[in-house]
Amino acid sequence: MNYEVVWNAVAEHRLTQLWLSSRLRLAIRSAADRIDAMLALNPHDCGESRAGQERVMLVWPLGIYFEIDELGRRVRVTAVWSY
Repeated sequence: MNYEVVWNAVAEHRLTQLWLSSRLRLAIRSAADRIDAMLALNPHDCGESRAGQERVMLVWPLGIYFEIDELGRRVRVTAVWSY
């Protein structure tokens, strides 16, 4: 893997809340796993750019905001929601 993927505490807590309150637990877990794998391989090809360094990505049923730290080879997921 090229990049380390880190979910900040707020995003990780929200993901847990979404999973616990959903009837789509398998879909949420699969989406989170796909997000991690895709971001680890090539985050620049994931999602769309937003203001500053922020990017947005959708993998049903989750959406995330993330930032890429090129020097540290790290991707930080800063927010997650379901749609």
